[in-house]
Amino acid sequence: MIKWMEAEGVIRRMKQFDVISRHRQGESYRHIARELGIDRKTVKAICDRYKEGMDALVSSKSEQEVEDATEQLVLTRSYDSSKRRTRTYTPTVEARMKELYKIFLDLKFWE
Repeated sequence: MIKWMEAEGVIRRMKQFDVISRHRQGESYRHIARELGIDRKTVKAICDRYKEGMDALVSSKSEQEVEDATEQLVLTRSYDSSKRRTRTYTPTVEARMKELYKIFLDLKFWE
């Protein structure tokens, strides 16, 4: 299961890299979102985080500041969960989760 989670993280990073490279080539947020099938607000958030990281990297004066800015730019995930609503875990949801888990086990991603 860990390898599957690691693969998911790699895919997420690849998609973020794709968003940033397309934006640097001059594509609009809307066009990138449409091409990659992700929300326009997500594209904007990825690009904004990239710009902030680059600004911090450019304004860095010491080696430690450069390392910190690079780490922030590359490794940090940010997600604002304050706007999410709470969901109820019902017997229907539990049954569906068990069903999906069985399907997942049959796929054997980790082998």
